[in-house]
Amino acid sequence: EKTFPAVEKTIDLALCLEVAEHLQAKNADNLIRFLTSLSETVIFSAAIPFQGGDNHYNERWEDYWEKKFNDLGYKKFDLIRHKIWSNKNIKWWYRQNTVVYSKKDLSNLPSVSFEGVVTRECYENKTAMLSNFSGLVTPTPWKALKLSTKTIFRKLMGEEAYHRMMGKN
Repeated sequence: EKTFPAVEKTIDLALCLEVAEHLQAKNADNLIRFLTSLSETVIFSAAIPFQGGDNHYNERWEDYWEKKFNDLGYKKFDLIRHKIWSNKNIKWWYRQNTVVYSKKDLSNLPSVSFEGVVTRECYENKTAMLSNFSGLVTPTPWKALKLSTKTIFRKLMGEEAYHRMMGKN
């Protein structure tokens, strides 16, 4: 289990971008506790399921992380995505996943909810990947029904990634 150093002094703003998915799920609470011990406001992003990437062990939907922050008295504010969504100079995973969690009331700041929305680049990346599995897509519905969801996910993700996602490490 990962441990983080004790915090002696807090800072104005903590930043954790696309790190959380690289830790095992059992370490997620420790990471969030550490970040919230650093500051009352945290800019945070983490890979969503099927986003892909190297050494991703804990890809989760945003509400998973939101609950962890909420349990510590932090509220989510979607203050950044609407400002950077179309900026191609910023990697799509940052544009897609970055939110602010704070103990402070930031509701007076302009925000737009992007919950459940993925970038075009993420979508195109995954659909291109799917097209490589033409054997999975069959012209007859009956043949398609024979393929279980597990089989499709395993072929798309690879056995190792599938088992990590299902918690079978």
